[in-house]
Amino acid sequence: MTANRRNLRAELLIAALFAAPFFASCGWRATDVPPIERLEFSAVDLSGATVTHEDARFKGKVVLVDFWGTWCPPCVEAIPHLVEFDREYRDRGLEIVGIAFEAEPPERARIALADFAEAREMEYLILYGGQGDLQAPLRVAPNLPKFKGYPTTVLIGRDGRVRRIDVGFDRAMRRTIEELLAENP
Repeated sequence: MTANRRNLRAELLIAALFAAPFFASCGWRATDVPPIERLEFSAVDLSGATVTHEDARFKGKVVLVDFWGTWCPPCVEAIPHLVEFDREYRDRGLEIVGIAFEAEPPERARIALADFAEAREMEYLILYGGQGDLQAPLRVAPNLPKFKGYPTTVLIGRDGRVRRIDVGFDRAMRRTIEELLAENP
């Protein structure tokens, strides 16, 4: 093997090692996420007002909380599905909350998120969770177990109990949404 080939193989190996955390943090599936009874969260909406899990808008509703970022390709790929869920189920009691984690400082991030959401017709609630890393969601939702990557989606029943946590987006959650909407509060 020539020196150039060895160098190229070494460079590819190094690149793969550096890329692994990025891909692990934006969509790889995790199956060992332990259940939690309730999800507690607090973040700011795009106007700067604080929104928490205790807000009246969530009472008696099925709530889908999506931890995401505009920099994460699997997160962005999930948006059309979330928009579809919002349009289809909002009047039946689904409330979607997208908590975004971005690289920019808060003011610039909220402006960029507003533009991003408008361009993609995201009419559901968008919150700014802070500057993103794998620990940022735990600062916004301290009882979220073992956050492993973006996107992470949490489905909460009308009774306020967490019913499903997905790391990565699963289109099959439509079935769970319909089951939860059919339950009495």
